[in-house]
Amino acid sequence: MSVWDDLIGQEQAIDILKNAVRSSREASNSRAMAHTWLFTGPAGSGRSNLAKAFAAALECTDPHEVGCGNCATCRSTLAGSNTDAKFLSTSKVIIPIEEIRSLVQLGQQAPVESKWRIIIIEDADRMAERSSNLLLKSIEEPPAHTVWILCTMHPSDVLPTIRSRCRHLTLASPSVQQVANLLVTRDGVEPVLAEQAAKLANAHVGLAKALALHPELVKARSQLLKRILNLKTVQEAVLLADDICTQAKSQSEIEMQARSESASARLTSQLGDPDDPALDPRTRRQIRKQVQDLKEEIKREKTRYERDYLDRVLLDCLTLWRDVYATSMNAVSVEDLVNFPLREQIVALAGAYSPSASLKNMEDVLKTRERLHGNGALPLLFEALLAGFARAGR
Repeated sequence: MSVWDDLIGQEQAIDILKNAVRSSREASNSRAMAHTWLFTGPAGSGRSNLAKAFAAALECTDPHEVGCGNCATCRSTLAGSNTDAKFLSTSKVIIPIEEIRSLVQLGQQAPVESKWRIIIIEDADRMAERSSNLLLKSIEEPPAHTVWILCTMHPSDVLPTIRSRCRHLTLASPSVQQVANLLVTRDGVEPVLAEQAAKLANAHVGLAKALALHPELVKARSQLLKRILNLKTVQEAVLLADDICTQAKSQSEIEMQARSESASARLTSQLGDPDDPALDPRTRRQIRKQVQDLKEEIKREKTRYERDYLDRVLLDCLTLWRDVYATSMNAVSVEDLVNFPLREQIVALAGAYSPSASLKNMEDVLKTRERLHGNGALPLLFEALLAGFARAGR
């Protein structure tokens, strides 16, 4: 099993990266390969997973295969335990400049155990201009042993000066059938359920898996979209916006609590029980501090989780209005609707909304997604969006 096996619909990108790794192995010096990469693509295309696979392939010690997936460095890189491969995934709206400064300093250091010092920045669009300029100084002349990989949705999300110094790789969205096949082969999901989940998730692999394995998520999604379909007044829109934001907070608290308990259990199993009388007092204090630091770090991810939850709601809204628009234009059969279980309401709404109104609703959803990671009040964002849905149908 290679490091590339779970990456679907990215055959062209994988070939490019494999060739880059081969070139770096065959060349007499490490300057033969690009040292700064920019991976862009829509949500669910697998940017971060591809970056990790590329990092593992670069560190791979198998002399014959590029990214064997079996050697110790492949496994440790994918697991996030390779000290020479750093993966930054922020829980904040903006990546603090201190974290970028720390990465820049790390990039100047030679690798300890592996061939490369690899630094991956997920959501590189969350760097402020000052942070981007600090990073720019590092990637203009990177050390021969350092590889930077930046991940974001659009090339325009990073400064032109950074973009011009990167080798740009654009990822495609996998097809619904490709995602469904992966769920069947990798996760043992029944084919019909896998295809339904892939369709509802807009071919987003992670979300499709969650929908396939947790039927309650499909039910909650359907109930929410029914409420949107039945919106008639601004007052109803305000109440629904409040419910959505409250649910996002509630779900984030449940998720963070579960993750905190699980991570704390793993940490204490590795370091020891802080209440174990067999350990000396100093060791117990150090373990308690590490456990507390871990819990605080997970708490800081709460805002990110809330916004990710709300972004999924917006993507669901987008599929809804696409269905309504396609139905009003007779561009798709009822059986091919993404939200097929809601076909009766969608057909009725297609008769009440003009095609231009459905398009306007889709544009408003996309604008709300752009504003989601800003500093605006989230309930107000959703109130404005849903009130627009209600008014458009009048």
